[in-house]
Amino acid sequence: MRPPEQPVRHRAIAALILGVLSLLSLLGIGTNYHRGIYLVIFAVLVGITACWFGITALRKAGRSGTMRPRWGLFGTVLGGLGALFGILVLMFFAAFWTQLNTYSQCVNSANTPSAQQACMNQLRQSVKIGGIGTGS
Repeated sequence: MRPPEQPVRHRAIAALILGVLSLLSLLGIGTNYHRGIYLVIFAVLVGITACWFGITALRKAGRSGTMRPRWGLFGTVLGGLGALFGILVLMFFAAFWTQLNTYSQCVNSANTPSAQQACMNQLRQSVKIGGIGTGS
């Protein structure tokens, strides 16, 4: 088979870049959850866009009878993971918004590592899911 056409390759590379960007944006949440929610929404939107670019690149390559670009597949997978993790984080934010907001305010006013640890213990006590809230 012949290699994919240049516009298809560019679309596949765009899918890969957007997929990586989607996953990387989830790393920037931090303790400021008001700003973090925008990053999560951004990750979901960019992940969906990466999937769209990747799938259309793969389909165009298939219709033209050329090789399917690997970057399109990788971009689709990474974009799907970014969107999925973003949706899961949004669901977590929705379920525990008041506890996370209290934790964020506590950490912002904490001046010492022991005060920050006390904030973490308070969050664990208020959430109480699985192994997180079973603290000592």
